[in-house]
Amino acid sequence: MSVIQYLINNIKIVLILLSISFQVCAIENMDKLLLEAVLDENTKQITLLLEKGANPNSTEALFKKRTIMGWAAQYKSTKLLKILISHEGDVNLFNSKDPWSPSPIYNALAASRLDNLNLLIKHGANPNQIDNHQKTPIMTAVATGDWQATYILLQAGANIEYKNKWGETPVDSIENAGLGANSGWRKKVFAFLSNKGIELKPRVPL
Repeated sequence: MSVIQYLINNIKIVLILLSISFQVCAIENMDKLLLEAVLDENTKQITLLLEKGANPNSTEALFKKRTIMGWAAQYKSTKLLKILISHEGDVNLFNSKDPWSPSPIYNALAASRLDNLNLLIKHGANPNQIDNHQKTPIMTAVATGDWQATYILLQAGANIEYKNKWGETPVDSIENAGLGANSGWRKKVFAFLSNKGIELKPRVPL
């Protein structure tokens, strides 16, 4: 092989590597732009970026350790979440970098966005996804006193027999919880479990 041919072949390899590098950078930049568009609630920009190939399931494009799907699940309106889901947004996306809200269902619970919670469940969100602290969504809902969210999760199939490494179950959480913001929904939770044959001994009377 001549020196010239050798150089030509190596230049081709370098150009290919540079092309791949530019493509990766472009994709990463699009994901960051998508995150910014979600934070700005800019639906037109979100749709455009998704159509151009931005990834709604990126676990690298983060703000305050939260993903694109996570932020959308926390917003008051369901429109952002609907757009992302329609472009293959993963309703069960797990983000280990967020210690308290590792998936969209936890993000919705953190902000008490019940419309988003229902939307996530409708599209297959797992009501029994375990977080970084050995809790399930229903245990988180009870801990925050959100009895309506608790009821929604029960109807969605939350596992009340789950036991974490400390031996705690959702039933324990429900029995030990206080009145919360809406005692009417608390009564519905107790009635739901009673119909399942579960006798509860609440710390705080109904």
